[in-house]
Amino acid sequence: MMMLKALLWSYPIWVAGMVFFLTLFICLEVGYFCGRKRSHIWRNAEAGGGSLVLSSMLALLGLLLAFTYSSGVNRHDARKQAVIAEANAIGTAFLRADLVAAPASQELQHMLLEYGQSRIVQDGRAVSEQILRQRIQQALVLHKQMWQLTLHITEQGPKGPLDALLVSAINSVIDYHEVRAAAILDRLPIALFVMLIMVGSACLVVAGFNAGLTGRVSRTRMYALVLVLAGVMLGILDYDRGRVGFIRVSQHALVNTVESMEAALR
Repeated sequence: MMMLKALLWSYPIWVAGMVFFLTLFICLEVGYFCGRKRSHIWRNAEAGGGSLVLSSMLALLGLLLAFTYSSGVNRHDARKQAVIAEANAIGTAFLRADLVAAPASQELQHMLLEYGQSRIVQDGRAVSEQILRQRIQQALVLHKQMWQLTLHITEQGPKGPLDALLVSAINSVIDYHEVRAAAILDRLPIALFVMLIMVGSACLVVAGFNAGLTGRVSRTRMYALVLVLAGVMLGILDYDRGRVGFIRVSQHALVNTVESMEAALR
């Protein structure tokens, strides 16, 4: 299970694609080989519900792929919205920090800039879950520093509406960290990928077996089916990986916020 987990989310995505393709390809060939071996005994491919079983299994596979694909797209959209919401929260806190008297305002703004820079995820870099949790812990340390500085600022004089606005903004930054962390760690269950591979493999074994019984097979069409199934599974996985692969969660909102903060401090 740990190896499958690393394959899905730690290794380059093309490795998972090759594993999907080779698994389905081998199942097809094994089914065809077994069908050829049994063809002299089981001459009628339709006997025993051959086409009925295959069509039912393919329908079940299509249903699983559709629901899984939809779930992956929804998770991808949630990650995009979390990035935008966090960028807005950081930008708002940065602007409200400007209402505080110097030098505390500049110290808080530099801290927010450092935090915003740390929240930008680089493209194309596979990140293990351990490293991801380390980054979350680093963010929690920055949260503590920002909150302590905010408390220090509010304790300097009588509390007023500006203090309430600043506290609310910093609190939103901390809250949206939790929202984004939950969105990143919310992945499709490994058991679901195992089920997809098992059902897809079973379908191709039966399809290959039926073709082997008849003694005729169009390998071009069979291999096209293998390629399409592996491609759909890879697309579902791609939606679930966020920044590593072909379908990526845009970081433009955070990048623009960080650039505007850098320009303001200059």
